[in-house]
Amino acid sequence: MYFPKFTALLTLLAIGSAVAVPAGENSIEARNKYAGASYTPSVHHVQVGGANIFQFTPAFVFAIPGDTIRFDFRQLNHTITQSTFDNPCKASGGFDSGFKPNAKGDPGVTVDYVVPQSNGPLWYYCRQGKHCSVNGMVFAINPTVEKDFTAFFNNAKKSVQ
Repeated sequence: MYFPKFTALLTLLAIGSAVAVPAGENSIEARNKYAGASYTPSVHHVQVGGANIFQFTPAFVFAIPGDTIRFDFRQLNHTITQSTFDNPCKASGGFDSGFKPNAKGDPGVTVDYVVPQSNGPLWYYCRQGKHCSVNGMVFAINPTVEKDFTAFFNNAKKSVQ
């Protein structure tokens, strides 16, 4: 399919096919619109912490409602706690995994989170000590140009926790 007015992006789907998506369209809406009924929910893998690592890897993902984020908790004791863009290091009352200790860093301490319907990006942090404010241990689902991950990370580093 050719889009003469747009530059096309290829979005790879979990089922291994590609869908042409016009540039500039929101990735969530575009995947829903152009993938149609053939879309199978994806599983996104995110490592939480590690040996002297105080971050989520990757730091953000693009996902649609129904996709699963599989958080793999590594060394130390971390959480994945929902917050807001403006207050990255403060719980918003949404999702909270609770503390997931993993002293040895062995794989297998996981939490699966199904992405809910949302009208915008979703923001998270680790509420252990000062992991958020000192280390910027934050994570995002679907950051936008207006509310990008770098600004969210910088907000976290400015936080008092």
